Amino acid sequence: MFSSHFQLDGERVSTLDKINRKNFLKLRDRSYDLAHKLWWRVRGGGAGNTMPVFIFGAQRSGTTMLGECFGRSPEIMNLGESDPRAFESYSLLDIKTVEKVIEDNPYNFLIFKPLKDGHRANELLEHWPEAKSLWAYRDYADRVNSAVERFGRHPLDVFSNYVSNGSIAWQLESLSAEDSQLLKTMNIERLSVNDGAALMWYIRNRLFYNLGLDQNSRVRLFQYEAFVSNPSIEMKSITEYVGCHFTGKMVENVHSKSLGKRKRPEIASDIENLCEGLREQLDESYRKQCAESTNEEEKDQV
Repeated sequence: MFSSHFQLDGERVSTLDKINRKNFLKLRDRSYDLAHKLWWRVRGGGAGNTMPVFIFGAQRSGTTMLGECFGRSPEIMNLGESDPRAFESYSLLDIKTVEKVIEDNPYNFLIFKPLKDGHRANELLEHWPEAKSLWAYRDYADRVNSAVERFGRHPLDVFSNYVSNGSIAWQLESLSAEDSQLLKTMNIERLSVNDGAALMWYIRNRLFYNLGLDQNSRVRLFQYEAFVSNPSIEMKSITEYVGCHFTGKMVENVHSKSLGKRKRPEIASDIENLCEGLREQLDESYRKQCAESTNEEEKDQV
């Protein structure tokens, strides 16, 4: 059972004989978060005046981490993509159902992560004119390593089915004519699992430009590497864009240990060239976004 004393932040937690200290501290932090959420709900929060925030992008790009950072704020609810109130099989439910979820939400902001619905970004933003959104991207090399470990050859199956019988999986929704032709002229059978993951990174992130999201002021790029390297600075900038308050607790567990964690994957040169070109384009858009944010801050200070 439990002993009569414990040291909460010391080298050991003697109160819990059979529970790992790390898990105990996680439980403590979770209880702290829930207490703040409860305080916000009792206080009244933003019931009836909730702003939705959508997180788009390719899987394994830091979207879950970003949602969790938002969720540590007492004024924000992070609705996970497996939450049955708004999602089914990781896809966003119909508009009326989502409207009801937003209407009943007691917080000022509600975070959605409809990664399978990235092709609907414009539709969702048009329906909720007050909404903001972020498009998350990550360097393709680290993303390939992470995606191969999680999804294996599934991307290759998606591409193969499309080329052989025209089957359109959610990953290929709103595929441009140019990208469709690219897939049809590519020998999918020769590709490795690394190639498949890299090509999927390319196809999914092309949506950012194919849908014209780069020209939409209500869509902001989230660069994984910049965020984990400077979490406080980046999160402050993001919260200013969204319109919520920043607290240090939002990023207290963010670290950069995942950067270059594994050996750079071997990718076919033609596919790597595609990815490299798109990454440079995304990086340039991100730098432009940062410059514009800096200019706005300077104007506000004058």
